[in-house]
Amino acid sequence: MLPEYRLFINGEWVATEQKDMVINKATGEPLAEYCLAGPAEVEAAVTAAHNAFQREKIEPYRRYEILKRASELLLEHQEDLARTISQEVGKTLKEALIEVERASQTLLVSAEEAKRLQGEIVPIEGSPGNANRRAWTIRVPRGVVCAITPFNAPLNLSCHKIGPALAAGNAVVYKPASATPIIGAKLCQALADAGLPAGYLNMVLGSGAVVGDALAKDTIDEAIALANDSRYGLQAGVFTNSLDVATRCVLELEYGSVIINDSSAFRADLMPYGGVKESGTGKEGPRYVIREMTEERLVVLRLPCQALL
Repeated sequence: MLPEYRLFINGEWVATEQKDMVINKATGEPLAEYCLAGPAEVEAAVTAAHNAFQREKIEPYRRYEILKRASELLLEHQEDLARTISQEVGKTLKEALIEVERASQTLLVSAEEAKRLQGEIVPIEGSPGNANRRAWTIRVPRGVVCAITPFNAPLNLSCHKIGPALAAGNAVVYKPASATPIIGAKLCQALADAGLPAGYLNMVLGSGAVVGDALAKDTIDEAIALANDSRYGLQAGVFTNSLDVATRCVLELEYGSVIINDSSAFRADLMPYGGVKESGTGKEGPRYVIREMTEERLVVLRLPCQALL
């Protein structure tokens, strides 16, 4: 009897009636069965992610601990994971072992980044009439992130999406490639064993035409945006003496900017200024426009050995 791999929703392995087969790429023989998600399971996964994000915020250092432990678990189970990659994808065992090492490093780098989330100072006081103001940006999680990953490097490319999403404080709905559900399930188990709270990672399995389209086109975040009182989200002004209230407004209001103890009409030309929803796309403020209108390009220079002496 073939092993069965199930969906992972709200910390539980969930079976469905519809199933498909995983094929061993080397032999052409059936390797395992996996459960297929339908609209109800996709909705349950998104709901679980949204509820987890609303219920429990994971502090940055705890995110670091979870991702670091998951990185260690991948190496502890390196041979088993590499065999799975080899069977599902068709890589040589040597290539698969290297991929597990890279995936472990991806999670470790993500873990370190969880401790370094930072905004920046906006030198607003340098503009006319703003000597008495100070401004800065912070990085806040989006909420629920969808991670749809390909088959060719199924473990490492999944870690490249899930690792940063969790490091930033988001919950994730994860759809691995249809050809590689087993390695996806094992990654979910590693993160659960590392201490990730239930609901912060949910896995649905199935074709891109069915599950992928459902995730990309119909999310709870979109439903919340449509239900907002206003169709616009340029800038919000909040007057309060409570730091807790101000912080909550900054984290939960769906606006491009949140102005504390000043009018929502406030603006200095050098600050990042732009909205969400029907308030437009992109930011104004020359420094931030330049950032959006350029691409970051990495240059790696390999030096001759003698240059290192």
